[in-house]
Amino acid sequence: MAPLSSDSVSSQDYRRALAGLYGYYRPAEEWLFRQSPCLAQEIGIRRKYPALIQDLSALGLAAEGLALCHDVPELVSPPAQLGMLYVLEGATLGGQVIRKRLWRSFGEQTPEITHFHGFHGDGAGPWWRSFQQALSDRLDAEPSLTSEAVEAALVTFASLEAWLLRSAKVILI
Repeated sequence: MAPLSSDSVSSQDYRRALAGLYGYYRPAEEWLFRQSPCLAQEIGIRRKYPALIQDLSALGLAAEGLALCHDVPELVSPPAQLGMLYVLEGATLGGQVIRKRLWRSFGEQTPEITHFHGFHGDGAGPWWRSFQQALSDRLDAEPSLTSEAVEAALVTFASLEAWLLRSAKVILI
């Protein structure tokens, strides 16, 4: 993801980053939504990997055949799943900063290729506050629940980071 924080991002670097994110988000979201459809529905979480498919397609790359992460942590308890959601949802907030940087490199094409990074649009800030409140409502009652969610978030983040480092070496775009 580091190339996306530079002042100039190449199409190849952006495709590589999106392909890596897709490779993680697809199995993570499929697993999470299968395990806890009610949790996602209660909090109002939507799958983001379709936005990655849309962005990749706009850049001329089909998602079919891209490498998928097989080491996504399978976090079974609701607090652990909330920790995982914290990481997956947090990327959409950070995506706002990345999206602004991409304007410098892609100009008018940016809206067509940043559905993932602009997932919540202008409502990203309010969405994030609402999401944090939903987490607090579910976790603040018992400190051990918060600890479990934090540990799961750390595990998820480490898993995502390891995948992105690994995938950057294998994804040849």
